[in-house]
Amino acid sequence: MNMLKPANLDWREVPWERALRAARPEVSDALEKALAGRDLGMEEGLILAKAEGDDLLALVRVADEIGRRVVGDRFTYVVNRNLNFTNVCIVGCAFCGFWSRGGLTGRLFSLHRYAGGQIGRSGGTRRD
Repeated sequence: MNMLKPANLDWREVPWERALRAARPEVSDALEKALAGRDLGMEEGLILAKAEGDDLLALVRVADEIGRRVVGDRFTYVVNRNLNFTNVCIVGCAFCGFWSRGGLTGRLFSLHRYAGGQIGRSGGTRRD
């Protein structure tokens, strides 16, 4: 059963309690555990990672509910920069910015300028 199709509902209109009742028992058990503030085990995490249909809707709605309980309706984000600790890379992808102008100093300035709060580090891919 897919809870959204028959009623043509937007997923945000489905109350988390209703979505939880429509999920398979192993999914609802894991989500109830999370709602109670208890840690999930590996098996429970794998069950949730494979969620589809009503199970996925329950996961999304319960995650939203837990977020509301923890921080309310406030949204935040982290600005981060990846810095390389090597001077060798054969890939040249855009992910780490290895080839970006300004080098390390430029990346640090960018982090400070945009009030960044996180620095990641990555190394280049060597030919050998």
